Amino acid sequence: SLNLLFLPALLIIFISFWPSAVSSSDIHAGFQVFEGSELVRWGFYAYFVAVMLVTLVVLFICLLRAPAFRAPIWLLILGRVIPMLGYPIPDPERLSVPPIQTGLLFLGFTMVLYFIALYSYQILQVSPVARDAVIAHMPYGLFVLDAGNRLVDFNRAAEYLPQVPDKLDLRKPVSQQIPGWWKKLEKLLGDESTSNDIDSPEPESEQIFRVTSVPLKQASGWRMGQAFLLEDVTDARRAEQLQTQTQRSMATLQERERLARELHDELAQELALINLQAQLAKDLLAMGQVEKAQEQLQILASEALRAQVDVRDEISKLLHRIAEGEDFLGAIKRLVHNFQQT
Repeated sequence: SLNLLFLPALLIIFISFWPSAVSSSDIHAGFQVFEGSELVRWGFYAYFVAVMLVTLVVLFICLLRAPAFRAPIWLLILGRVIPMLGYPIPDPERLSVPPIQTGLLFLGFTMVLYFIALYSYQILQVSPVARDAVIAHMPYGLFVLDAGNRLVDFNRAAEYLPQVPDKLDLRKPVSQQIPGWWKKLEKLLGDESTSNDIDSPEPESEQIFRVTSVPLKQASGWRMGQAFLLEDVTDARRAEQLQTQTQRSMATLQERERLARELHDELAQELALINLQAQLAKDLLAMGQVEKAQEQLQILASEALRAQVDVRDEISKLLHRIAEGEDFLGAIKRLVHNFQQT
């Protein structure tokens, strides 16, 4: 419409310099008035129809892309179609109420419908405009599907996702346009919002995306479609893995330090005592004191047995750590069972 609005201005300038070329002059109520010929009248009407057709094409595209705004868009369409059809039909003399002419009457009808569409449905409020601006500039990819899983909208960030073609066609099945993504997104369809991590459809890529799937429902509960929000969380997941590995490494070091203290404080002392008892028994045997040597050997055997029990206990502690992915209750049951067996 904007590209065609300059034409009336050029025509008025042309008439101002060469009025006789397209119109005749007459005096009405003391003023000189230019009366256009039938050719001029129909020329203006053709221009009016061209502007209307361009506007209708835009409105019908909006009607397909934005089902939630069907009511106000239909009002805008009626506001354009009725004057276009009605202007050449009625007799201007019969409908003219000086100084209001036929064109002004139809223009008033159009303005009333536009007023209802724009203000009653709150199209011009700041919230929808802000919401659209945020969606257009956010770094997360957005795909909007209708109930038939056809693509009805997407944002700029979605075009930069891996394996997304340079041009996406609206109203076509999303399975035909982004088949690699659809194999992963289809599993998240449902009546409840869900969020899950998926890998990039590119085989060689190591990207990880957090996908949030939101069903689009009317107030009555009827499902109109589905919205998918895709966020690249590769760096975040790698940072989490690095943090987990660091925590495991720290836990391993702490466990080694604890084991070293246990060995130094208990097992080393017990082995030293065993060595002392063995030397004492050897000396008693050398002196011929067999009975005392046997007593020391008995103490030696008891200390060795206790050391063996302590070593097995430490090994059992190491083996009874909670395995990865095991819940706390399951680990307790397994520990009790192993203790009973021991």
